[in-house]
Amino acid sequence: MSMNYILFLCDDLVLDDIGCQGGKVYTPNIDRVVREGAVFTQHHCAAAVCTPGRWEWLSGQYAMRCR
Repeated sequence: MSMNYILFLCDDLVLDDIGCQGGKVYTPNIDRVVREGAVFTQHHCAAAVCTPGRWEWLSGQYAMRCR
């Protein structure tokens, strides 16, 4: 059995913004993915701005440890 993963990388997203988290924004497609799949709720990002956070996802290294 194979598994597919969808990873959403968003800038300046607050989880309360999307419908499946109780937000006021209408997001039917994201809500459907949440209903039919698994949701990982325990996560963090080691950088508060975009570029270091993307670097960590793409390289697997902490941005603060790389030159």
